Amino acid sequence: MTDLSLKVLHCLAHDGFHSGAALARAFAVTRGTIWNAVRRLEAAGHEIYHVRGRGYRLAHPVSLLSMSSIRRSVGKEARFLEIELVDSADSTNTLLKERAAAGARAGSVLVAEWQDNGGATIRPAWRPNVTGGLTFSVLWRFPQGVNMLGGLRLAAGVALIRAATKLGAFDVQLEWPNDMVWRGRKLAAMLIEMEAAPTGPTAVLIGTGINVGSMKRSSSRINETDADLETACGRVLDRSEVLGLVLRELAQALDGFARGGLGSMRAEWERHHLHQNKRVALTLPNGRNDEGVVRGVADDGALLFESGNAMRRLHSQEIRLRNISAA
Repeated sequence: MTDLSLKVLHCLAHDGFHSGAALARAFAVTRGTIWNAVRRLEAAGHEIYHVRGRGYRLAHPVSLLSMSSIRRSVGKEARFLEIELVDSADSTNTLLKERAAAGARAGSVLVAEWQDNGGATIRPAWRPNVTGGLTFSVLWRFPQGVNMLGGLRLAAGVALIRAATKLGAFDVQLEWPNDMVWRGRKLAAMLIEMEAAPTGPTAVLIGTGINVGSMKRSSSRINETDADLETACGRVLDRSEVLGLVLRELAQALDGFARGGLGSMRAEWERHHLHQNKRVALTLPNGRNDEGVVRGVADDGALLFESGNAMRRLHSQEIRLRNISAA
């Protein structure tokens, strides 16, 4: 999406119709250029009314991000964070990684109203709805080496659960290691990258995508395997409020992890795990399949998988689990 399309979207986010002529004057472009910008918005999933003599109007309201609202929602944890909001980015993780290499402080947050390449931040198979979701990356620094941070992915998932619960989605669960689901459908995904020598210090990049849901009415854009927070909470949500709350919980969880490791968050993660104490079919990254029972996680973040008479410890975040029956 171009910067002009985003500017037009900001105008259309206000009530009423906006004429193509007025928009063209406002941005010093032709009406044809405005038409192309509107078409790009429609291609991104926005339903827009076109009425001759009146102009353009969004069929459904959108919740655009506001820095003041984000900071208000973060609250006192804002002292740990340095938040930057940009209109668009190919990948917030890639940009923040470059800044981390240049010495960006711990707690740096990069949020994109629109991200062109969601897979570069989360994963190619899933990304949140356009302006109905949130895409952002957080940089955190730890004195420990990578080998001591195995449980960090689980702690980050717990932060997502805590935020969603406070918003009113009380039946959300975690899918290994930190994707958040509701009734088996994906609400949020995380990609965590760590860069360090084994003994530290370590720079951690946490790329997150969350379906908030302001575009769920556009059925042509819906992935039936995904869910959204508005549906899970049963109310309309403000994206800035959601982002601020997630950042607050994430800052608290990361600070707690730095001081005491997975600790009490281990039991909390297990309590919300979709496959806890369930018999599952397991697929490893090398394609090997097995069946067994998920018995929780270890303090170092390893998945405890009971197969036959043996308890195995699995670390890969690329493990896939599918419930067979209760154990």
